[in-house]
Amino acid sequence: MNDNSHSPTKPNSHQPHYVGVVARFGSPADLMAAARQISAAGYRYWDCHTPFPIHGLDRAMKIRPTILPWLVAGAGAMGALGPWSCNGGPTELPIPSTSVENHFSVYRLTFLSSSN
Repeated sequence: MNDNSHSPTKPNSHQPHYVGVVARFGSPADLMAAARQISAAGYRYWDCHTPFPIHGLDRAMKIRPTILPWLVAGAGAMGALGPWSCNGGPTELPIPSTSVENHFSVYRLTFLSSSN
């Protein structure tokens, strides 16, 4: 008979089964040292929560850089240039002229054409 009474997955087991640990540190330097030790121990799924950003904590946790800033910049560019290009975009740019009166009349035509 196979006796698995010591297994933590068995409901009647008396051995503790840890699913999480919480610790509190007195200074950012203590937290950084603990983060380096946890990372060196090989843990992969853990996190640090602080009331303010700590420079270098992401490196101590071995967090890889993300592409999220590039995706946000691309979405912002698409949001800015998309409607502009649908309304005529580059065709409504003023043509440089030597006369000040001509220059203002181009702007006046641009505003009138975009109000339709």
